[in-house]
Amino acid sequence: GRLIITTKKSYCPWNAANVERVLRDERLERERLVRQQSEENQSHNRPDKREPQGHINLFPEAREAEIRLTQVNTNDVEKNDSNGILNVPLGGDESNNRKNGKVPFYMQAQSQQEEKYDKSSYLGIRGSRSGAAPADEITDTLMRDQFTSREEYRKQKND
Repeated sequence: GRLIITTKKSYCPWNAANVERVLRDERLERERLVRQQSEENQSHNRPDKREPQGHINLFPEAREAEIRLTQVNTNDVEKNDSNGILNVPLGGDESNNRKNGKVPFYMQAQSQQEEKYDKSSYLGIRGSRSGAAPADEITDTLMRDQFTSREEYRKQKND
């Protein structure tokens, strides 16, 4: 035969005590639901003390930008008559900058970048230019002085 030990366990579903506990819990849950529904019905009959709040706009600047964009685009649509499709340039301001000849530093030709800087300008730590323009003239002169002092030190060291 087989060993039946479930009746000895506290969670046995056939125990009389467990059956009574389940029935009691189901009855209490039904009573709680009836009480909750009656409270909800009574609360609907009473006027609500809280005023309903309207829509809260968490991003007002986004809505303003959208309105401006649609106003600009509707003017373009009226001019171009493109079957109601809004004429939005891909890339936004970047496309306008490229039309005007302003290209980001990383897309400029090497010769254009070198025009900005003197060939004998100061070098960086590893001996190469980062391509960034100096913040102001004071910073530029300080860095040039450091470069010249380093070069003089190197020459003295080599001699």
